[in-house]
Amino acid sequence: MRAKADRDACIGAGVCTTYTNLFAIDDDDGKVRVTSEREIQPDEIDDVEDAVAMCPVVALSLVDDHTGGSGDGAAATSEKGT
Repeated sequence: MRAKADRDACIGAGVCTTYTNLFAIDDDDGKVRVTSEREIQPDEIDDVEDAVAMCPVVALSLVDDHTGGSGDGAAATSEKGT
């Protein structure tokens, strides 16, 4: 899985940055950016899912490279069983 950010939807709340350093707020426009296009590692998936789920405007998602599917905050939360 990889993280994806919708910069148009982002309001720059920065909540996501408190969960993982995979997301950062861009100094130029105050909106979220993904810091790495790499595959999310198993030991960091919970933190990334939490960041996605807590975004107040659902600007973050997870993309499954194997199926081509994506999940928004609600999907990430339901996968964890919460």
